Amino acid sequence: MNKKIIVVPTYNESENIIELTNSLKKIEADIVFVDDNSPDKTQEIIKSHNQYNESIFLISRDRKDGYASACIEGIKYSIEKGYKYVIQMDADLSHSAKDLSKLIEASESNDLVIGSRYVKEGKTSGWGLNRIILSKGANAFAKIYLNQNINDLTSGFRIYKSEILNHIELEQIKSEGYGFLVEILYKITLISNQIKEVPIHFNDRKFGKSKMDSKIILEAMKLVITLPFRTRFFS
Repeated sequence: MNKKIIVVPTYNESENIIELTNSLKKIEADIVFVDDNSPDKTQEIIKSHNQYNESIFLISRDRKDGYASACIEGIKYSIEKGYKYVIQMDADLSHSAKDLSKLIEASESNDLVIGSRYVKEGKTSGWGLNRIILSKGANAFAKIYLNQNINDLTSGFRIYKSEILNHIELEQIKSEGYGFLVEILYKITLISNQIKEVPIHFNDRKFGKSKMDSKIILEAMKLVITLPFRTRFFS
């Protein structure tokens, strides 16, 4: 069994799955897709892969329960199966295998590695000015408000050591969407300073419909405001 597994939440990603799995062939890691009952035959494509149930796995869910719960279910699966490293990335080809190799290099000496758009040499392509301003502004606010040294708190491209995840009570994470990314990062910073940002080139999706909009980001920022209080009194 590989030491690493890639957790990929999916919903209507049939146009991207084949290219994604092909791009990850040289990465020594298993893959588990967590699919929310996609009507576009995403699951059928995953099941048709010649490595299905060998190095490529599927968690099939009955309904669309959302990004956060899909990530948590994938992380729990990874820990239960005994993987040492849990890689989280998106299915829409916005995260590259080339950048993943850089994250893997940094993961041996860090509890959490973040693929960052907002450090030196990090960048985004395909976004309009409004979306760039909204994302950068939201991350700047979260960084200051939560007293973090991290620049890209909402990056969904990460590698966790399972050992550090064992100290996080995943059931207590109630945030949805991008708020989940901020919350689990914040909880890890309370128990570890071995966190590193690695610059990535984020490319906006070529196929399919983006799940992110201004409403989702603003909702995440509302959650950020209550996060220190919820963590202090309920964790």
